[in-house]
Amino acid sequence: MTLRATAVDEELRCYDEYLEHARGLAPKTRNVALRIIGRLLTSRFGSDAIDIAAIKPQQVRRFFSKEAVR
Repeated sequence: MTLRATAVDEELRCYDEYLEHARGLAPKTRNVALRIIGRLLTSRFGSDAIDIAAIKPQQVRRFFSKEAVR
């Protein structure tokens, strides 16, 4: 059985590489960031293609307000 990566999975894979190689973050720190960003991307795009430019600052603020209550 082959699992197919979603657009969010692919974006998170690229972001993880960036966090590791360009920013030098430890695995645990990256995992926390990836979980949060994964929830943001999934809530904004679902299973559709990711368009980072389509994410507006107010959407990020609203998302983090909801996450803070969580």
